Amino acid sequence: MTDRSSRMDEELARALVEVESRERRRMAEVLHDDLLQLLAAARLALATTDGQDRASNLLESAIRRGRQICRGMEPTPLVGGLDETLPRVLDAVYESHRVQTRLNLLASPRLSPIVHDILLSCAAELLVNVARHAEGSEARLTVEATNHWVTMRIDDDGPGFDLSRVQPGAHRLGGMGFPALERRIRALSGGLDWWNRQPKGASVMVCLPREA
Repeated sequence: MTDRSSRMDEELARALVEVESRERRRMAEVLHDDLLQLLAAARLALATTDGQDRASNLLESAIRRGRQICRGMEPTPLVGGLDETLPRVLDAVYESHRVQTRLNLLASPRLSPIVHDILLSCAAELLVNVARHAEGSEARLTVEATNHWVTMRIDDDGPGFDLSRVQPGAHRLGGMGFPALERRIRALSGGLDWWNRQPKGASVMVCLPREA
C-alpha cells in the first residue's frame, strides 16, 4: 500500500511539474508574441521624427495587453453560479482572442468549488484553443446537468481536428494541450471526448461529477 501511495505521489508531482512547465512556456509565448512585439514597435516608432503619436498608441495597447495577461493569471472568482461566472470567462476570451461564443445554459447546477473552478478553466482553455489552433472565430458553449453530473460542450466553426496528430486509440492532440486538460478532468473522475462535425467544425465535451 505504501509503494502504491508513493507511486501516486510521484505521478502527482510529475503532473504538477509538467503543468507548471507548460504554463511557463505559454506565458513566455504570450509575452513574446504580444507584449514584447508591441513594445518593440513602440521603440522603433520613437526613433522616427514623426512617430510620437504612433508610439503613444502602441504603448497604450501594450498597457491594455499587459492588464489582460495579468487578469488571465488570476483565478476566476467563484462568486455566483455558472450563470454569472461563465459569461465573465466568455467576455475575457473575446477580449483577448476575439472568439465570439454563444452561451446555451440549460442548467446552472450547484457545484463543488473545485469542479466549478475546473469547469471554468476548461471553458477558457478550450475556447482559446478555438482561436489559436482550430482557426475559428465563433463557438457555442452548452451546459447541461443531471442529479450527479454536469456536462459542458463546445462547438466551433473551424475546419475540425487534424486526425493525423491523434495518437492511435486515444482522444489526445498533443499539440493542442489536451493531455494535460484530460489529466485534470480524469483526476476528478470525469471524462473528455471530442469529434469532428460535418461539413466542418469540431466539438469537445467535458463531463464532471457535480461533487468532487
